[in-house]
Amino acid sequence: MKPPEVAQPAIAMLKPDAWTRGVAPAILTMLRSAGFAEEARRDVRFTPSLIAPLLLHPLPLNVAHLTSGFASVHLLRGPGGPHGLYGLKHQIRETFGAPDRVRNLIHGADEGTEHHLQLAAFFPDRPVARHCCLADPDLRFDDDTDLDAAHRCLERLNGELSLGAVIVTLRPDQRRLAGLQRCRFSSLRVSFAALLPVQGNTRGTAVQVHQRRDEDLVALLERVGGSPPPELERLAAEGHQLTLAELVLPAPEVAEYAHALRAHGPDIDHIVSTLPSLRVVEGLARRGINGLHAFHPDTPLMEAELRSDLARLAGLQITGGSAGRVPGGAFSLTARALPPSHRLGPAV
Repeated sequence: MKPPEVAQPAIAMLKPDAWTRGVAPAILTMLRSAGFAEEARRDVRFTPSLIAPLLLHPLPLNVAHLTSGFASVHLLRGPGGPHGLYGLKHQIRETFGAPDRVRNLIHGADEGTEHHLQLAAFFPDRPVARHCCLADPDLRFDDDTDLDAAHRCLERLNGELSLGAVIVTLRPDQRRLAGLQRCRFSSLRVSFAALLPVQGNTRGTAVQVHQRRDEDLVALLERVGGSPPPELERLAAEGHQLTLAELVLPAPEVAEYAHALRAHGPDIDHIVSTLPSLRVVEGLARRGINGLHAFHPDTPLMEAELRSDLARLAGLQITGGSAGRVPGGAFSLTARALPPSHRLGPAV
């Protein structure tokens, strides 16, 4: 028997045309019928300064439409989370009709960066960990975090996370936290990885070397921090899962990608295939890398989108998480909120 699908958080925005056309109540009914339960709602009248940081395409037509009237934002929980909502929004547009790419009734936030930007903006009073989704497995700690503090952090997350599991990534100089592997929690599943900087022409990349079952974490950290560090090919051959944790994207490549993405009917795969970054990622994939962190705090949506496409074309799993850019022990991208001018107050 197939186990029941876990309900994941998702965020849907009903645009002004959904309300002016009078179809918003029917759309909400369709969402409920598909298994998405509403946990909170925010009714909004957008201004350009509020909406622009939250959009992948803050083009004049998009901003003009979203600021033209009443809109609503809904914090949902349902099958597949953002992925399930993505398919459902296309069904909704087909059912009720969408004349163009701007007036298309509903927007569903993508997992990762966009999800957490909107969560911070519209629902700042909601517990962060409760509304993480499957794009957020990675947890890291500040330099001065001790074992007791790290354990307390995991205890707080125990039973609170919607996904029920985290990957604790440690640097070689954080061996004092290896004792976490002996801790057991009633609900939270904790696995571990060591962070390995990659040498050579790889644009400042770093790789997560995931701990194998029954492998000693201290030994893995010592090995990764040794001199010289082990080769990626050898680690992959030994059965380690390897995730590209950091990748520097040159600004000209991001600009070229953004220009192509905003064109009418672009061939995105062709554009991405011409970028030098793809050759870097494909070269690492040949060395055993099988995943890529696409979602990071403080990363513009366009860069997250490009990382996702790079991973997809290179055949890598797409992941994300705190990635060491949030305060010690804080889980997920929302730990760093938008500036106060972009926060809309308590959810309704």
